[in-house]
Amino acid sequence: MRFALSVPPFTAPADVLGLARTAEANGWDGFFLWDHLRWDDRVEVHDPWVLLGAIATATSRMRIGTMVTPLSRRRPAVVAKHLVTLDHLSGGRATLGVGLGDPPDLDFSDFGDEPSYAVRAAVVQLIPFISQTSSSSMCPLYTCIPRAAGRRTRANSTGASGGIHLAPSSAAAE
Repeated sequence: MRFALSVPPFTAPADVLGLARTAEANGWDGFFLWDHLRWDDRVEVHDPWVLLGAIATATSRMRIGTMVTPLSRRRPAVVAKHLVTLDHLSGGRATLGVGLGDPPDLDFSDFGDEPSYAVRAAVVQLIPFISQTSSSSMCPLYTCIPRAAGRRTRANSTGASGGIHLAPSSAAAE
């Protein structure tokens, strides 16, 4: 069994980084940050992807990533780029947690985004990317192309066979 910490990045970035170092030194297997824009207007919320980059360079063994990145709030190509960059910085220790996100008011409608869970679920476009399928009906703006064995692509940072290539639909034909 493995054990990980779920950490809200609602304190000074140096404190979050120190907590990650301490967790690794004490044998924790993973360190995962919440992905929120706002919480309660009493605490400052820091960007998890920036913090994870710092954590990647300050640790060497733990898995790191987001607890739940709300895919309806982010562009798929940007999330893929963040994940690949984090994977490179961490030496292959990156993990992406995805979901719809919560709370619908503080993180969505207060910023002009759709608060409805049902509508946000319909917007999610990375499901085929994550599950390594190529269903264009589930991924209307991006085409998920299975990667040929041994061919390195932008979506796979390890160079291992398998994986997929995420490309805008207009550029899907290679």
